[in-house]
Parts: sequence; C-alpha cells; structure tokens
Amino acid sequence: MLYQEQVTVTVCNIPGSEYQFDLYVPSSEADRGETLTYTLKFVNQTDSHLTNLNMTCDMDVGFLDEITVQDGGSLDQQGMPTWSLAKLDSGATWQTHFTAKTKPDLVPGTVIASQAAITADTVSLLLSDDPTTPEEDDWTAVTIRLVNASIAGRVEDADDGSPLEATVTIDGPISQTVTTDLSSDYSVMGLPPGTYSVSVEAEGYDYHSPTGPVNVTLDGTIDGVSVNFFLQRADARAPYSTLSSSVDEIVQGSVAQLGGTAHDYAPGSGVSKVEVSIRCSNDGTHWDGAQWTAGETWLQASGTTGWAYDCSNVTWDSNRAYTVKLRATDGAGNVEVPVAYPTTPDAPTLLSPADGASTRDARPAFDWSDVPDAQYVLEVDDDSDFSSPEIDEPYLLPTSSYTPDTGLAAGTYHWRVKAVAGLGVVGEWSEAWTLTIAPSGIYLPLVLRN
Repeated sequence: MLYQEQVTVTVCNIPGSEYQFDLYVPSSEADRGETLTYTLKFVNQTDSHLTNLNMTCDMDVGFLDEITVQDGGSLDQQGMPTWSLAKLDSGATWQTHFTAKTKPDLVPGTVIASQAAITADTVSLLLSDDPTTPEEDDWTAVTIRLVNASIAGRVEDADDGSPLEATVTIDGPISQTVTTDLSSDYSVMGLPPGTYSVSVEAEGYDYHSPTGPVNVTLDGTIDGVSVNFFLQRADARAPYSTLSSSVDEIVQGSVAQLGGTAHDYAPGSGVSKVEVSIRCSNDGTHWDGAQWTAGETWLQASGTTGWAYDCSNVTWDSNRAYTVKLRATDGAGNVEVPVAYPTTPDAPTLLSPADGASTRDARPAFDWSDVPDAQYVLEVDDDSDFSSPEIDEPYLLPTSSYTPDTGLAAGTYHWRVKAVAGLGVVGEWSEAWTLTIAPSGIYLPLVLRN
C-alpha cells in the first residue's frame, strides 16, 4: 500500500490573505560568477502570534557556489538556507537574507529558480511569492545572461595553404567589415545573439570551401564560432572547343552531325555549354535551326566536354562554301573567342593577265576570282615547277588582286593562286598561266646631216 500524506498549503499574497511571504532578488538576470543577494520577507497579518516558525529556501544549489546565510540562519543537510524563529507577533515582519555566487561555468540562459517555505505550529505550509511578477505563489527566477560572442577564422589559398589578404563582412543584428591580418586571420568580437552571414572577398579568388557565404547562429550560450575560408584562384580563362569532323564531310553528307570536345583550363569552373554557328559563305546567311536567315544564330549543342549537334535537317548545297563556328562557355561565364571551321575553299579562277599574254609593264596587276571568306597565296616564278618563286609573299593576301611593289625582270613567268579559309584550311592551286615581260624598247637619237 502506498504511503499517503495530506499537506495543506496556504497561499500568500492574495486579496484577503492572512500572510505576506516574498522571496526577492534585485534582478531577474545575472552574469556567470555574479553574487546574488536574496531577501525573504514574511509578514504575519493575523490577529494572533505564530510560534515555532521554520523558514527554508528550496533551490538548485548545483548552480551556486559560496552560499552565505545571514540573520542567524544556516544550511541544512541538503545545503538549503534555513532559519528558525520561536515567535512572531501579530502584525510583525520576519526578514532574512542570504547570498549565493553563480558558478562561472554555467551555460547562459540557465534559469536558477527558488522558492521558500514556512511552517509554524498553526500553519502547515506557506509558500513564498515573487513580488515582481503578477502571478501568485510563483518561484523566484534568475536567468544567466546570454553572452556576446566572436566570429573569427582564417582565409587561405585552397591549393597551397598560403595566407590571403581578404575582406570579411559579417551581416546580422550588427554588421561589420574587417580585413585579414598578416597571418590571414580575422576576428569580430562583441556580437549579440542572432543569425549572421559571413562572406569573404579576395582579389583574384573565388569561393571553394565553403562554396559561398556562411550563416552562423549565435545563441548567447557560446563565446565564439570559428569560420575558415579556403579560396581558389578565380577562373579567368575561357574554355576551348574542337571539331572532330571536317565541315567538308558534313556538307557532303557523309557525317550527320557536328561533334567534338570542349575543355576548361585548370582549376577552372568546368564547361557549361557549347554553341554552334553555321554560315553560308556565299550569301552570308546563317542557319537558325530551321532555315537560312540574315542574322547570326548560336545553336546550343548537347553535351559539354563531349558535345554534338544534329545537322540532319540543315539544307546544305555542296556547290557552296560554309563556315562552322564554335564557342564554349564555362561555369564562371568565360566565353571562348569563336573558332571558325570552313569548308575547303575552291581553287580561284585566274582572270588577268590572260594566259600567254605579253606586256612591257614590269609591275603587272594580277587578278583572279573571289573565293568566299578566303585569303590568298600567289606564286610567280620563271620556272614552271615553282621551285624558286620571284613573288611569294610571306603573308596571306586579303583581296583577289595583287600588284608587285618592284618590277619583274624581262622574261617568261608562270603564276598561280590558291585560297586559304579560316585557320589554315587550304584549297587547291589554280591552274598555272604564263606571262611574258618584254624588255623595254631602246630609243636612239636621230642625227641629221647636211
């Protein structure tokens, strides 16, 4: 059978109450290691005196150090402050005090609650009230204050661990921007509880680990948080792409799709897309995915490092010249300078001087037909095998005509032209024609005799 005991509790500090019993502490908040002063005040508002009074304060003594009981009291076997009084007259007040020091290692936010109790010959149990609250018969509570904290850390190169000069910005209930010191460390102190965003900037670098700003919550129970950043050199180089098949094969129908590879330079952000532009060199139109139009259209290929574009619906004309351009884009937004891949240019048709012509002009103008989107190589040699050309410019000629800067010696010459498109796609030589440079005429003075 369970033991049962009936206890009568008399509520104090309510209208009509015969007693007033307060447990009071000056502040509801305290710092770690702070000494608190408790005051217990009991007023007998009855018409008769009370005898054999015992007052005890119940509290969690594990949160406290150095409890000192005043006014003739002592600590009981459980470490609780306690007092005794033989008699308290009607209308009299019994007031006691004790001090207690909060432990220095308490977690901020800890609540230290306490309540006192009085018994007497004619009173079974009286409970104290916190006079600072509207509630009745409640515990007196002291909360360990939340602490301000710091956010500190280090900014390093992710590849070699070298310190970086960086700017760290902390945004939250208060905001502050600091720079790293010579050791690449930073620290912001005195931050009240709240959520903060920690971001970093260093010239020439991007986020790596972590991959972006960090959110930090300071709950007031910790002194500081460490946030380190490992940055990687910013990706400033564009990727590059290649074409695996020749445009000639595609136009002639032996290959149904454009395809190739694309790569980003290390450490890089990776290839995000490859685009294709298809131009008809004869009329300057571009394929827009459905038809040939005037404006250039960039068509996105499928895949990235290995890419492909389906050309099965492109209306090619094998008698025309085409140029395919590629450009790759990486994750940092760097875009490749487009690379042109033309069809092999046709051999030019020689126009003038006519084949077998003869002229006294030592600087004749050579002319041939235009080849779309091409530059030209001209050779003029007095040998039919072109083994030692008299005219063989070291650079490509931009137009389909050429006049030598210096005159050619009298004699018979062979000349031919070939077209070069894009980055070195060379066509066949034209047929070779001959040209004779006749010697200049000799004029003798006319002598008249009588």
